[in-house]
Amino acid sequence: GLALLFLNQSSVDATTIKTINTMEELKTAFEDKVTIEGNTIKLTDNITLKDNPLGIEISEVVIDFNGKTIECKEEGAIYLYKKATLKDSSTTDRTNWGGIKFCSRAAYIKVEENAELIIDKGQFIDNYSNNNNCIVLVMGKLTINDATFSTIRTEIEEGWSQSMIALQENSETVINNGNFSNIDKIIRVEPSNGAD
Repeated sequence: GLALLFLNQSSVDATTIKTINTMEELKTAFEDKVTIEGNTIKLTDNITLKDNPLGIEISEVVIDFNGKTIECKEEGAIYLYKKATLKDSSTTDRTNWGGIKFCSRAAYIKVEENAELIIDKGQFIDNYSNNNNCIVLVMGKLTINDATFSTIRTEIEEGWSQSMIALQENSETVINNGNFSNIDKIIRVEPSNGAD
């Protein structure tokens, strides 16, 4: 899933976001474990985002997991301000797709207003066992053509409200295909409340 929503997002000060304006800057943020071809950045090894959230300002970027994983720790959020596509071209076997593991309460993807995220294959796993939030917050547009969304929880607990995708007012989401497992809700709609 992709919903981030209220995972203490208001605690992330906008001044701490590391702005990414070029493919070279994204390559550096991804620990140089990638190759670049045009507007596509392809992972060549697993990556761990440990520090500041990344604010991706590239006008159109494709991130190809290539069977590898991006692990978001600490404040490892990814803010999308333009158009981004996340995909895995390595195999048709969804169990071997690369993707993103969200390993803290403040790790998520945020699709900002007027931004667009397209997901064409990949695994999105909430790997934080005490998360009552989402792993993708949509304020713009989200299209899921195929992907796997899950959590590491082994059972649904009373009072647990994990959602994969959180939609804010005036956002749009289209799900064409996907596998959503071990979650409370796939999507929840949240009123816009000014939270970051």
